[in-house]
Amino acid sequence: MPEVLKWIVRRLHWRQLQPTPEDGPRYVRLPGATTVAEFDDRHDAESDRWAREQALRERINPFRCGFDLADCTHIPDFAFKDFLMDDSIRPAKYDSTAQIRWDKWWDTHSPGWNAVRKARIWEALDKVRFFEVASRDVDRQVFIAVEAVEFLQRVSVWTPGRFGPNVSDVGTEGGRPVRAFRSRVDADAYLELVAEVNDRQERTQPDTDPFTHPDTRVQVPADRVHDVTLDDELSADLRTVFVVCRAGLALNRDRHRVANWTIDDYRSGSTEWDDQYIPLGEPPRRPVYSPRLVPETAFTTREAAEDDARERMRATRRLLNPTLIYDFARDDPGGPEPSALWRSANVNNAPDAAFEAAWACCTRVSLYHVVEIELED
Repeated sequence: MPEVLKWIVRRLHWRQLQPTPEDGPRYVRLPGATTVAEFDDRHDAESDRWAREQALRERINPFRCGFDLADCTHIPDFAFKDFLMDDSIRPAKYDSTAQIRWDKWWDTHSPGWNAVRKARIWEALDKVRFFEVASRDVDRQVFIAVEAVEFLQRVSVWTPGRFGPNVSDVGTEGGRPVRAFRSRVDADAYLELVAEVNDRQERTQPDTDPFTHPDTRVQVPADRVHDVTLDDELSADLRTVFVVCRAGLALNRDRHRVANWTIDDYRSGSTEWDDQYIPLGEPPRRPVYSPRLVPETAFTTREAAEDDARERMRATRRLLNPTLIYDFARDDPGGPEPSALWRSANVNNAPDAAFEAAWACCTRVSLYHVVEIELED
């Protein structure tokens, strides 16, 4: 049977850092992507992707997408300057603090450039892309029902002589994958029943612009159907699928922490949480937390799913500085600084092993999980 392909346009997962008065807005790319359009023809999908890409380029300073030039392009610093001078453009220079501020250089000079010159520079900035086109085999689609889980509020427990900060982690991405279906109609119907049982009125969460600050997003997680591709034929006797899920990330709202994101947890199962006074000398009691999950692909065997999860994590290590996420705490405070290792690897466009060294300094927490889910007829 020939493959029946759909071509999907996906928005890459860029998010804004908490802005500072001295630096202004800055953006980083996190793992994951969101489907925004679907087409039968690849050329239509590419045309749609290009239109969306162009619309964002009109609004965004590309050098604010990351922290330095290496976050924007694979071209070395000296070669990028030569590229600009070949087009009669004077590159950015060191400022009074011995830094090259390409973002301020763009703000100052780009208004005087024509569209052709801007387009050439954007093409050289090959790491700054906001949308992509991917294929999907319609005959191998599986529809995962993800149930919303209520937002989690962690309030520090009062102990004698110490008050901790109030921390509110609001769930905005993913949920609890509960069932897999062969058709979207059945998955939607299941979630309708779940909403009725839980008396949940708020079930929609609009897809936001990639540069909308997370604080402005809808603060209630939504039941949602995720369509993913199975690695093999969707046979009639298949009863279980193994779904590779990405852990959702939430904006870190504890101002005392440096990292900008934390793994988006929800409280699960029976807990021993007690927000009353805990006598001195007794260990604090904590609930059990589970990450909200976003399904990305599915497999018929656990081994294949776990291999895929490892590959996704390996790719993520080249993309994401681990020190941006609070949960990747350092194992050895006296060891090398993972942020410096990652930046060095990024600046030098190093092989995978160099990025692995930065992640090896951090607690071995994975952003990808394999979940076994029952497949409904």
